[in-house]
Amino acid sequence: MADRAMPDLHEYHACLLDCGLRNFPCTEKDVSSNGALVADLKLSWKSAFVNVDQELDANMTVRSNLTYERSCVLWNIAALESYCAAVHEDWKTKDGRAGALRRYGIAAAILKHIRLNLIDDANGDDGCSPDLSPQCLHMCERLMLAQGQMACYEAAKIRSLTANQPMHNLLAKLAVGVADFYNEVLKASQDNEMLGRLPITSRSYGAHAKVMSMLYQSRSQYLESMADKSQRAFGYEIVRLSKVTSMCTEGLDFMGSSSFVETAATTEGDVGNMKQSFDLLKRVANERKIAAEKDNREIYHDDILDLKHLPIIQGQDLMRKPVPLPDTLKPQSLKRPFFANLPV
Repeated sequence: MADRAMPDLHEYHACLLDCGLRNFPCTEKDVSSNGALVADLKLSWKSAFVNVDQELDANMTVRSNLTYERSCVLWNIAALESYCAAVHEDWKTKDGRAGALRRYGIAAAILKHIRLNLIDDANGDDGCSPDLSPQCLHMCERLMLAQGQMACYEAAKIRSLTANQPMHNLLAKLAVGVADFYNEVLKASQDNEMLGRLPITSRSYGAHAKVMSMLYQSRSQYLESMADKSQRAFGYEIVRLSKVTSMCTEGLDFMGSSSFVETAATTEGDVGNMKQSFDLLKRVANERKIAAEKDNREIYHDDILDLKHLPIIQGQDLMRKPVPLPDTLKPQSLKRPFFANLPV
């Protein structure tokens, strides 16, 4: 990726906003009155998912208003922020994890801004392109929040290695938070309009989100079982460990099913990592369960309850706090104002 891609997009968006202040057409209703048709103003973009959903019309969506152009530019900025968070930030370092969290938060805020404030004005009478539909924007926004919550979980996991007190409860809550966001991605992907307009994308994102939700739910139960052990609630621990092994088995079974293999938007390496995570967690939980059951039979004699009688793990969401859009998207940030030499 070119070093200038992100700042260039920010600068271009600031210029577009500046044009709007000069009465350039910002909605399709403005087009005729502001002379956009006479000037032959045409702004065209392909759908972001045209290479995935082959049945999408590969032709450009063409509009004559700046709000549409701004929406598409912002969409690409959000995509770049997500890419940089995953690839350019070093998740092994504190600064890298903080950078990833910040980038995912910005990406989610941008997608939400498009959905709530721009798409009604950006779209024409013939509707919107699939990637700029409210349903798709909502799904992608929730995906950004899920990945940001993962960065929070990883940061807490590293801190727990040197903490004076175990952080099992906190980690369990953060893991539930990750699972909750992925459940929202899954739910959004199953929207009827999403399935109708982006059938491959919606199913592939949904399959990936389902696996990630299952993995983090399994992790949350295992972490809570460790907290139960430290509190000498051995009966609770055994029940949760049994749940972990069954959830891991369920996750592995789903990953082996045709509904996942044929649709998941996941690379071969990622699939291997997720399977490895399930396998490792299942083995560790099963080994600990065997030892805990032996100790409970011979020493502790705790009651073994049904899982539904155990305290529910409440997720801790660290991504709901609103993130402001970067100031570099605004005209005031321009080092060379677009209309500096023209009267207001």
